Amino acid sequence: MPSQLKKKVRFLPLLVIVSLLISCSRSEQYTIGVSLYGAYSWRLKLLQEISLEARIRGDVRLVVEDADNDVASQVRQIRRLAKKNPDLLIISPYYDDQVKQVIEEVYDSGIPILLVDGRKLTDKYTAFLGADNYEIGVSVGSYVAELLGGRGRILEIQGKEGDSTSIMRHEGFLSACSRYPHMRVVASPYGQYLDSVAYGQFNQYINNNEKPDLVFLHSDGMWNEEFKTYALNPDDPVRFVGIDALSAEPSAINLIKNFGMTASFEYPTRGDRVFRLAIDILERRPFQRTQVLPTGVMDEHNVEIISSQKVSLDEYSARIYAQQTYLSSLSERFHLIQMLLVVLFVLLLGFVAATYMIYKTSRRNLKLREDMEEQAGRLVETNASLEQLNQRISHDAEQKLSFFTNISHEIRTPVTLIATPIQQLESNPDLSGAQRQKLLHIAGRNTDRLLHLVNDILDYRKISDGSMTPKPEWFDMAELLRSHLPLFSLEAEKGCINIRSVGIETNVLKIHADRKMVSSIFFNLMSNALKYTPQGGTITVELSEGADKIFTLTVTDTGEGISPEARPHIFDSFYQSPDASGGTGIGLALVKTYAELHGGSVTVEDVPSGGACFAVVIPLNPFPKPSEEDQKEPESKVNILDERRVTHDVPSRGELPKILIIDDNDEVCNVFISLFSHEYDILTASNGKAGYDLALELVPDAIVCDVMMPVMDGLALLQKLKTTLATCHIPVILLTARTLDQQRIEGLDQGADAYIAKPFSADHLRAQINNLLRNRRMLRDLFEGKAQAESTPVMNPRDVDFLNKFKEYIEEHLEEADFNVESLSEKMFLSRSQLYLKVKALTGMSPIEHLRSARMKRAHHLLLTTGLSISEIAYSVGFTLPNHFSKIFHQEYGITPSQLRKGSSN
Repeated sequence: MPSQLKKKVRFLPLLVIVSLLISCSRSEQYTIGVSLYGAYSWRLKLLQEISLEARIRGDVRLVVEDADNDVASQVRQIRRLAKKNPDLLIISPYYDDQVKQVIEEVYDSGIPILLVDGRKLTDKYTAFLGADNYEIGVSVGSYVAELLGGRGRILEIQGKEGDSTSIMRHEGFLSACSRYPHMRVVASPYGQYLDSVAYGQFNQYINNNEKPDLVFLHSDGMWNEEFKTYALNPDDPVRFVGIDALSAEPSAINLIKNFGMTASFEYPTRGDRVFRLAIDILERRPFQRTQVLPTGVMDEHNVEIISSQKVSLDEYSARIYAQQTYLSSLSERFHLIQMLLVVLFVLLLGFVAATYMIYKTSRRNLKLREDMEEQAGRLVETNASLEQLNQRISHDAEQKLSFFTNISHEIRTPVTLIATPIQQLESNPDLSGAQRQKLLHIAGRNTDRLLHLVNDILDYRKISDGSMTPKPEWFDMAELLRSHLPLFSLEAEKGCINIRSVGIETNVLKIHADRKMVSSIFFNLMSNALKYTPQGGTITVELSEGADKIFTLTVTDTGEGISPEARPHIFDSFYQSPDASGGTGIGLALVKTYAELHGGSVTVEDVPSGGACFAVVIPLNPFPKPSEEDQKEPESKVNILDERRVTHDVPSRGELPKILIIDDNDEVCNVFISLFSHEYDILTASNGKAGYDLALELVPDAIVCDVMMPVMDGLALLQKLKTTLATCHIPVILLTARTLDQQRIEGLDQGADAYIAKPFSADHLRAQINNLLRNRRMLRDLFEGKAQAESTPVMNPRDVDFLNKFKEYIEEHLEEADFNVESLSEKMFLSRSQLYLKVKALTGMSPIEHLRSARMKRAHHLLLTTGLSISEIAYSVGFTLPNHFSKIFHQEYGITPSQLRKGSSN
């Protein structure tokens, strides 16, 4: 054998061994078992993310078990996985003692346990990474409170009874809701995480109760297609909030965009972090034992962005997954080629070809790696965009929080300056007249200030809704400023600030504008100037008339002026400069809007000597063709409830009318009692349900009811009163701070007899009550024949029907001796007391008086038109004793039955 051939044969076994070692180089290094309680979309997403990371690493074998939502199955599968001696177990457990026991057994055996859910189940685990269901519940509750404005009825549909996820979400949700006394969780049934069961629970609730304002689903998987009808109802929609925002099916993105779901909170999976934590445990690197993932909300404001980003991420994940699959196929082909190389090496063929294939494969892997790095860079850019979006959302939230905090502080000052003088007046009866007058002056001035602040907030809402329109009238602008300037004198004196006026004291400047808006412009400019003028400074107010039929109002202070950074935003809503102290952030925005509504403008400039000058320029007559009526000076109106203007008009009749006051504010009820107790019998209730029960029991002559109340609001109470036979005749006055026209129409459509907006005048309310009581007396006079029909108001159709049935029952049963008031109340489906009070209120007569009068009228008719004996007539009208009949007849008509017949025969 030639020497070269001998060398090749000698190295052949070495080549075979090397090839076999290379072919085995890709064997798995770790085995990780995965136990899932159920294949719900959240767990499928978790498994997909773990699998993707395992593919990328390449040396980890996953053994996955799915218990299909069965506790016993999960116990068996954990034991089965443990017998395979894995390096680590990833478990998504069910909250059950059996599962707890088997997990602790496996942990004690030395196998590391990584929990991705159910942290409260046991303390025996190596690490936990997952969401905190309690904090998610708190986040949902806080979001719902902001969504509903801190008021409303909430139906919470939980998952499974005893399920740790449901328990923690429920407790966190209730914890957040408890901070809002006007927001109530009306029921919390279990939906078993199934859409059909959840819809059944919802349907059962609304069939027996008033429809809720919002439904909280513990999982998006409980969304039923029937919910779409309620969510997209244009008249009275129900809001739905769920959890599992980014799970695959059902897609919360699709539900929010197309089916009416309001919002969904993410229940994060982060299978990538779960896998990396498992590798850290296996490779003995430092790790944090408990890692809680944060949640986030997806609603109509960010669903489009998240949807777009999720599509991109899913596409990138799919591409990565496909590339990993392709790499796996390449790896398998590579192993096959290596096996072939063993044969080729044995046959001494293909050495060069094999080397070339290895080179080509390496180039392909390099290209794939470059592509993956490029995609990773795109993901980084996407994450940066998400971070910017989160920052914008946080900024908006901070602005709103700052507004509510500032408005609370702004309200606190005038309230303090109202409460303190009142406390002084109550606690110190020895104050002199001048002292009392000064305290009343301070309280009254701050009442006006508080009312002005509230009006600004309400006006800003009208401006936002597009419903604010000027109501022009002719008035003297200089006189208006002269009357307003003293309102700022006390605050100016405290800060040693001098207020100087130019062109105001003696001038007359007639303008045609909205008095309220112009007053608000001046008030906000002065408030702003006082806030930024230092002690010893000066505020100058100047009014001038231009040659082109305009007037200019300037307010100049001697403060530090306006920074270049703040100048572009000074008239933006909610904006406040960094050095601002207090304020609402809407004052200057209102100034700009009011000026523009009058065809004018507002500008601000720095004063060279220091400070800022705000100039408002408005036409003298921006509204064409004012009527003569507009040019009349309007009389001043009292906008607050003023006890000093109360007149005492006590009814002459012995029994005072009963007036039921329903308001959840005890102070308001006490004011009513102090103002009206001398002329009415005042009853009070603190909510709609208590008021309804009291109205059923006592049947008052009139009801004054607030609209916004807990338990049952005013509109719901009004509907019940007007649909209940015992109370439908009672006049109802709605008393509320809701002043929009559509809100008034809503109350009147429900059957309200009057609608009075807060703040109100005591005389106005008294006039409304007396007018309604007078109308009720006129109806009684009409029934008794004391008035003409054309001079009286129309009676409620339900009351007319009630009286007709009342008369019919009496006429049908006159012959029955045992037919009495109890029988009559049973026929009318009312209690004896309810029947008495309702009939007395409508007719002025009691039921027994009606029954006796009807019997006497029929007897009178029979005596004159028939030949029946007096005894027979007595029996025919329900009397068992003729002598008693004659006595009652004599009391009714002043003569006996015999005398009536003798007189008629003569």
